[in-house]
Amino acid sequence: QAFMKFIEDRYGKRKIGEILFKTRMKRDLFLAMEDVLGMDVERLDEEFRHYVMERCLPLYVELGHPSRDWRIIKEPDEEKYRYAPSLSPDGTMIAYYELHDGATSVKIMSAIDGREIKEAAKGGFTSKFETIYMTKGKISWSPDSRRIAFVSKSGGFDRIDVYDIKTGKLQNFTLRLDAVMEPSFSPDGRKIAFVGLKEGTTDVYILDLLNREVVKLTNDFYCEHFPEWLDGNHLVFAGSMGEEWDYQEERLYVVDLNGNELCLTAPLGKVKSLAVKDGKIYFVATRNGRECLYVYERDSLFLLLDLFEGITCVSCGGDYLVLSVFGTEGERFYLVKEEELERKKIPEIKEKERFIPVVMEIEDKGKPAPLAFTVDGIGGITYDTYSGLSQGVEVVMSDVLGNHQMYGYVNSMALYNYFYFRYFYLPRVIDWVFDIGRYAVMFPEYYSRTQDIFWSYELWLGGISAFLPLDRFRRFELGVLGIREKLNAEIYDYTTDEWYQVSGYPVYSYGFFPYLAFVFDNTYWGAWGPQAGMRGRVEYQTCVLGERFLEVYGIGADFRKYWHPGGNYIFAGRTYYECVWGRDAFYPYLGGTYTVRGYPDTLQASHIAGLNLEFRFSLIEYLRMGFPPVELHHLRSALFVDAGLAWDEWNNINKDNFIGSFGLEVRFWLGFAYLNLIFAKRFNLDGVEPGIYPDFYVGFPF
Repeated sequence: QAFMKFIEDRYGKRKIGEILFKTRMKRDLFLAMEDVLGMDVERLDEEFRHYVMERCLPLYVELGHPSRDWRIIKEPDEEKYRYAPSLSPDGTMIAYYELHDGATSVKIMSAIDGREIKEAAKGGFTSKFETIYMTKGKISWSPDSRRIAFVSKSGGFDRIDVYDIKTGKLQNFTLRLDAVMEPSFSPDGRKIAFVGLKEGTTDVYILDLLNREVVKLTNDFYCEHFPEWLDGNHLVFAGSMGEEWDYQEERLYVVDLNGNELCLTAPLGKVKSLAVKDGKIYFVATRNGRECLYVYERDSLFLLLDLFEGITCVSCGGDYLVLSVFGTEGERFYLVKEEELERKKIPEIKEKERFIPVVMEIEDKGKPAPLAFTVDGIGGITYDTYSGLSQGVEVVMSDVLGNHQMYGYVNSMALYNYFYFRYFYLPRVIDWVFDIGRYAVMFPEYYSRTQDIFWSYELWLGGISAFLPLDRFRRFELGVLGIREKLNAEIYDYTTDEWYQVSGYPVYSYGFFPYLAFVFDNTYWGAWGPQAGMRGRVEYQTCVLGERFLEVYGIGADFRKYWHPGGNYIFAGRTYYECVWGRDAFYPYLGGTYTVRGYPDTLQASHIAGLNLEFRFSLIEYLRMGFPPVELHHLRSALFVDAGLAWDEWNNINKDNFIGSFGLEVRFWLGFAYLNLIFAKRFNLDGVEPGIYPDFYVGFPF
């Protein structure tokens, strides 16, 4: 935000849009800024530093900073983001969230020496924990410091999970609410208070862990956050209530088990975190653009910390507070005793000191918002070993909510014409996909000295598919594809400039192909492609038989796995199998950039199977040469091993059915896709062949 403000003040608002547009095209922020602003990154960084110092240095000196006497219990990590530390009541353990490679984990560490004790849960890769909500709040400890409670999602619903630290036993409490947030154990450990969202409004609920009953404690259209137990009969929470509702201004409220509410404070700003210990209410609230730490005790409000760095979370247990402070390097966890902090009493706030929120006014509330599409991407130039260079126009569009998506491609040349359109209807549980396309090509063949035969082939296709999700990672696809083929032959006489129809043509054929597929995908994508997880697809295709219908059957499977050991290193593996049969079947090829590199379309058979292994790494992140004036950015590479088998009969497989290769693939980012240069060595069951076989393609690796 500060950098964008700097750009706006120094160069104008329009430059921000130009930089964002250039970044999207070039996939490199530094290159985009150099193009738009006309200066290198070093000079721009120097100007930005001066800008920040001129405006923030007085405030930096005036405000406080983390004391050197505070104990750092967790340092930031470049590859992992940690959030919301929660100190156990006995002060010996800290539970926290950790985000790494797309997976959110709940981890337990020692508050004494900082060592990791165990991982309670890991979400983002399995249906057991489709998602663990790191940003929805906190982790709560039971009074005996034995169990923790957190929120996750599975089977389409949010739930509260209770994990026993010693036994590893996990209890799941699925709640039929639109969202669940911020659980809190009661003093006797038998109940959990939480915030639930239902039909657009949040309220405080109580879950009985013994009989699984849920009681709604508040009932209003205001926002409630961070419920905590003051004692066995009262809870405190933050909320934005009152006649002049403002989501940026929240107060502290107390509610008893009968739903009677009492306001404790005047507006405090936006409350970010809240904890209770011995009747004291500790909370982090945003005022004047900074996150400050406060304590409310005996009807008085005190400021404990006002740091230049942001305080994102507070928790208490034993004799300590644990603070999460966000600095330039990331989140850092501190253990602090309250006696080390200086109290400053805050008088009652009579007037609101806040930012004015932007309120959208809709004149006609009875009308739904109009459907408006925006362009997500434009492309169309591709090259691969199979089809060579292809030019066309490719457009991807979607609406703001993502309920409708469209893909279109048009490619038209003198003897070649192709268009394809796909529409996704996505607002319901079942996704519907509609396809229509046309492919036409014409090519001449010598017939006589004055005549040529012109063959023309035309294919129309249309399809409909339904995607039925089982959970976040698995789905079934059921669909049908219909095609009509036309093959025609005409003779053109150059002397008379006339066309003659060849006898027996045109020939029409039709195809009707239902299919069923199962898809699994839990991959995490980084800036340069998938880097963790697994994805796979298994498909069966049949056909409707008839006199003029094509007879083609098929089975296919493709599984891919990715490992990220750290840094810019990724291990990737792929295995695949394809089988095609029937009267009109066209057998697949083995060999080429997507099966076995270093070969053309070498083997064709009714069965093909293969294995691809890659070790991906960053060869050059940035290289700038004085002479020649060459710059290289994001030069990725991969060491690979490919192997494949192609056969027609299971009882007739021999060494001639096998091919393999190994080598190096270098990948240049072009701004819209990779230029992949392949240097392969061939091998078979007799040994390694001499020579190096180069190849290239424009696209993305598996």
